[in-house]
Formats: sequence, C-alpha cells, structure tokens
Amino acid sequence: LVAPKNPAAVVAAIADQSIEIITLTITEKGYSLAADGCSLDLQDSIIKHDLKNCEHPSSAVGLIALGLRARMQSGGTPLTIYEQRLYPFF
Repeated sequence: LVAPKNPAAVVAAIADQSIEIITLTITEKGYSLAADGCSLDLQDSIIKHDLKNCEHPSSAVGLIALGLRARMQSGGTPLTIYEQRLYPFF
C-alpha cells in the first residue's frame, strides 16, 4: 500500500485485526521532526492540518494514529510497527 495514493486503505490495514506486522518506508522529511531531531514539529503545516482534521490526516504520523485508534476501537489486538529509514547515499 502507498499512503499518498490510497490513505484509506492504509488506515484500514492498520485497523485490520488480522494484520500483525506493518512495515513503513518513510523519507526523512516524512517524519515531520522538529529541529531537535526527536520531537514532532507542531509548526509543520501538514502536522497542523492533521491536528485540525484528525479524521482526514495527511502525514504518516496522522495516518498511523487514525489507524491505531480504529484498531483499538475494534478490539485492539497486538501489532508490530517496523519502520525502515531511508538515508541518502553519500
């Protein structure tokens, strides 16, 4: 699944109780990190959008949060989320 092409399918997959492992491939920019490199950038326009429109997120963080909320509401079976960081090659 590719989130920008079909975000609803991504949220549904996260919520699906039969799914046990989800892998993510996100570019550095997709993490929406603040300048400290550790926390979420609450000034990022996409994050601001997601906080105001939590039912229709645009960011990876927002899609994951929406999917996890749906999963919890439908029984909340355990889930492993594995992310693979993409680093530029030097």
